[in-house]
Amino acid sequence: MNSDWGETRLLVLALLGLTALSAVVLAEVLYTVVFAITVAYTLFPFRQLLVDRGHSRRVATAAVTGVAGLVMVGAVVPVAYVLYRRRSTLLDLARTLPDTIPIAVGEFSYVIRTTP
Repeated sequence: MNSDWGETRLLVLALLGLTALSAVVLAEVLYTVVFAITVAYTLFPFRQLLVDRGHSRRVATAAVTGVAGLVMVGAVVPVAYVLYRRRSTLLDLARTLPDTIPIAVGEFSYVIRTTP
């Protein structure tokens, strides 16, 4: 039997423990990382298309990132504009909300408080 087996097991357990601790501490960051990986995986074929057409990887990455940013701005700005134009209606709606909104599903119940 290898004499380093005990040390190896201790290192593996320490690695697993630190990984679990990191996941708990950085749970919110993990959601952001997963979203970023999803976006990168989605945009990679477009970047690769530009690289295959002779552009450098850096230029292709900058172009794809810029276009993706413009698409996001193009999607958010109209919604923000409509919400801004209808702000009085939204404020009137918020004023008519009751102080609490009870939600009950089967035996589970939860109360959402709408007052500060």
